[in-house]
Amino acid sequence: MNPEQARGIIPWFANNPVAANLLLVLIIALGVINMNDINREAFPSQEPDEVTVSISYDSGSAQATEEGVAIPMEQALEDVLGIDTLTISSTSSKASAEIEMQAGYDIDELLQDVKDSLDQVTSFPDEADPPVVAKETRQEH
Repeated sequence: MNPEQARGIIPWFANNPVAANLLLVLIIALGVINMNDINREAFPSQEPDEVTVSISYDSGSAQATEEGVAIPMEQALEDVLGIDTLTISSTSSKASAEIEMQAGYDIDELLQDVKDSLDQVTSFPDEADPPVVAKETRQEH
């Protein structure tokens, strides 16, 4: 086959280097122009799947915080729908809970159900702060 008879885009660009260079410049220019529109994330965005609860209570001992705050909190949350895993911990100054949502459950509904359940608890000590209930947020590094 004669090289002059070669058909296709690659042979055409090989015989027309100016057109090939113009195409290259055009592709680079379009890439530079659109560079700021590209989403750059170290990790893909995900909806939060955890709710956290924190109740400050400076009792002086972890056992008093557990008995006065952590146990009533656990009892209030054990019947809430949508909870997959409930982890409660207490120190001498606060009790906290990490609530992992069941797959497919609405995080806002779970958040509201947790708030409603904790608002019904009347056995928290008077010195304990009101519960702080929040959705876990994804932190970018």
